[in-house]
Amino acid sequence: DELSAPTRILLVGGTLAVLDRRADHVIRLYDPITGDRLATFGRHGQGPGEFTGAWDLFRGNSPRSLWVLDVSLRRVTALTVDSLRASQKYRGDALVALSGEGSWESMRQFGVQGFVATGTFTRGRLAQYAPTGAFLRTVGT
Repeated sequence: DELSAPTRILLVGGTLAVLDRRADHVIRLYDPITGDRLATFGRHGQGPGEFTGAWDLFRGNSPRSLWVLDVSLRRVTALTVDSLRASQKYRGDALVALSGEGSWESMRQFGVQGFVATGTFTRGRLAQYAPTGAFLRTVGT
């Protein structure tokens, strides 16, 4: 259960969230001062609380929330740090399936308007998605 190839880190709500490339189905939370592991979230699969290709972590609209981009399942999962630490049965606050074509490198929540992603898309390098995950448009050739 130790880190072998951490690829994404995010400080959210005073907690360090870590995504490990060799265990792309698990998010680990650490105390950034002591280094103590506080919680582990996720497992391999396709249901709520499961990942097959977790690729990016990014902040949610609230200071204690984060999202996980799963490029294999073509979706983002909303998580709350307090819920992650409180319950082993927690499976996330929301799953949003992403429509359209392309492959993502990173994604960010764009206020209440939805999400913006970098990646490779047929007609651009930035893609915008509605809060429902519906593809809206690309920018840049």
